[in-house]
Amino acid sequence: RAKHADVDAQVAALAELMRCSRHILFCTGAGISTNDPAGLRDYRGPDGIWTEAQASGLVVGEPGEKGMPVDSPWDETMFRRMSAARPTFAHRAIAQLSGGEDPLVKHVITQNEDGLHRRSGVPEVRLSELHGSAFVEVCGNYASGDSDESSSSEDESTSSDAERAALDA
Repeated sequence: RAKHADVDAQVAALAELMRCSRHILFCTGAGISTNDPAGLRDYRGPDGIWTEAQASGLVVGEPGEKGMPVDSPWDETMFRRMSAARPTFAHRAIAQLSGGEDPLVKHVITQNEDGLHRRSGVPEVRLSELHGSAFVEVCGNYASGDSDESSSSEDESTSSDAERAALDA
């Protein structure tokens, strides 16, 4: 009972801070997508994808490190899980707070590739997916809006069948 009172007090304090704030930015990682109904594995936790791959000898060192193999430890089952995942309560709450003309949450930055912020309804203009999305394919040439001045003027990005199916769900 005391534990619940402590959590309630913390939530009330957070709500008050948010009410008094002019700009709120959320930065999210794997933890937001590990609870139901998303149920995705985290990356570096005890049972994380990278942790398991290192223990199995599939990878050595750190991602992006010079000399690291290009192949990732992800397999087809991870991508099937990802397309079946649904936004959690936290995803939906952030989406509610980031909607409308003058939202409380001005921007969401995520390192997750699971597309759950997008599927929860966070407006695209308020969302930065640092590592991209597993559901968005981009042509090898630059898509429009790229900072490379030699890029094509046409938008060459396309949605995959998996993304369309996930968005329709």
